Amino acid sequence: MRPLSRASVKEPWYLDEYTGYAGPDRGIPSCLDPSSQLVTWPKPELAPRLVVIDDTGNGFRRVPALFPPCRAESLVIYKVHRPLTRGDLWKRVEGASSGSSSGENLVVVVSVNDLRTLPEVNISSGLSWERTARELLSQIRLNPYLEHLGRCRNLLVVLDTDEVFIYHSGPRPLARLVFDPKRWEGGFRTETKRSVVGWTNAFTAALAAQIYRNEGRLENLHEAAKAGLVAARRMLVAGYRGTSPSIRIPLENVFNLSDQSIFKLGDTSILKGKVTCDSFASVVVPASTSLPDPDPDYWRILETRTRNIRMRVAESLVRKGRHPVMEEVPELKIGGLSTSDRSEIESFSAVRKLLWEYLNGEDQQPLSIAVFGAPGAGKSFGVKQIAQSIGISKEAIGALNLSQLGPTEGLNSAFHRIRDIGLAGEVPLFFFDEFDSRNLDWLKLFLAPMQDGEFEDRGVNYHLGRCILVFAGGTSTTFEAFAERQEECKAQKLPDFISRLRGFINIMGPNPRRLADEGAAADPCKRESVNEQGKTAQDSAAENEESGAQTRSTAGTSAFQKTPAEMVADALGAELNDPGYVIRRAKLWRTLIMKAPQTPELRHNATR
Repeated sequence: MRPLSRASVKEPWYLDEYTGYAGPDRGIPSCLDPSSQLVTWPKPELAPRLVVIDDTGNGFRRVPALFPPCRAESLVIYKVHRPLTRGDLWKRVEGASSGSSSGENLVVVVSVNDLRTLPEVNISSGLSWERTARELLSQIRLNPYLEHLGRCRNLLVVLDTDEVFIYHSGPRPLARLVFDPKRWEGGFRTETKRSVVGWTNAFTAALAAQIYRNEGRLENLHEAAKAGLVAARRMLVAGYRGTSPSIRIPLENVFNLSDQSIFKLGDTSILKGKVTCDSFASVVVPASTSLPDPDPDYWRILETRTRNIRMRVAESLVRKGRHPVMEEVPELKIGGLSTSDRSEIESFSAVRKLLWEYLNGEDQQPLSIAVFGAPGAGKSFGVKQIAQSIGISKEAIGALNLSQLGPTEGLNSAFHRIRDIGLAGEVPLFFFDEFDSRNLDWLKLFLAPMQDGEFEDRGVNYHLGRCILVFAGGTSTTFEAFAERQEECKAQKLPDFISRLRGFINIMGPNPRRLADEGAAADPCKRESVNEQGKTAQDSAAENEESGAQTRSTAGTSAFQKTPAEMVADALGAELNDPGYVIRRAKLWRTLIMKAPQTPELRHNATR
């Protein structure tokens, strides 16, 4: 353990390295010997209304004489650890609950990490809340290895201090997700750069206290879970107080949920904004009937929250820069990068994780990833924001546009630059823009650097060293469109190039794909222009829709030969069903409005 500041013993202590814990080599700990009478309980007729059990798997579950007495009406909160659903204690609790009100009085709390340790259980981590929730629901309902947990009437799966998955079994199963819309799994811990042992106990204690205040009613279990997450985060920030070996948990700081002073240390604020129950949102998770494909309809919380008010949300974002419903929608923010689209969140999160693991690993070969999107979609911007967020400096990031070079012109110079940055002690990240230009002739020149980390210049082989190679597409807007050419482009070594990629990102950008495919310009102002009557194209399209008018769509007609209403109808038509596109466009318009007119009057007119 270590204090936050070694200069003062009054500072909080935090975990520096976790080495685990263990009991005796044989048998059970002496404190669990029934003859020691270290653990005593009231008489069965005086059994409490609420019983909280923290089973750490260290022998307690194998000593029935020490199990707490429970009445049929007692509410039991059982925090389990691996190995899961084993031992006499689990049998006792599961059997008792099955005989009382169909198990409604049992609440089981388990960490998602204990589930992930099972080789038969497949649950992703840190990509998107939607993916993790759907996979959890599918595994709990359909995986035979989790059958006992799936029978629990009230099951809470805790994902760090950022999310709780709640599952209610029974005739009408229901799943709910409590999550932090502004952070991913492990995001709070990463942001605070703190670690402690015992935060799950703080979660369980606050959960139990909230349930007790509700007189044991479990209808609003998700609200109690929010209080548990707040306490867990406060525990993470509070750390331990005192001097070694007399170190204690500052309970007065952890469980006074209204006190925000804990998040300040001297004059420094640990976090931006308050951490309260309002920091978390909740949503019902739709069920899937397939274990191999737990997310067949690609569920998006953004779509669920904005289904009937999408255009009102977009209008509010343009006019005010905010809308209350967006506070309940997952959003990925990395530096200046911000997106609420699930596909982009997952792509950026996966690449961020890939880059972080590479930087903190020992792999000596280059890491190669590809980025695809329409021109102006922000391919290089997004990756640069991710790179800088994990510690890659601006000086270590370079770029080269291959469409402006000859067959081999400038490529070796770029490799030498990468090599020089590496020799200076940094891990370089280098963009090769429009690598798919010139009929993919560039690909074969990258195979050796990608595979072996070497390149040849004037008959001499040079070693690249550890580096990150980012290939930004110029002619293909998606990886799928790029990869489907493998058969026809074998001579250009396309299959070999793809096999060396470790990841890819598809960036949708602010422009509708259909207009982009028709060759329309990327300037949104040209598509959402104002007509002669001073009405926006959206207003005209809305009026046409209300009056029953149908926009004309002539095959082969250029977008610029259509009226503003027809242009917007074509641009938004199917895209209105894509909430990510609508919100993305609204945010873009807000940015354009706030940057262009500088006077309140002009800004007001522009917003209108």
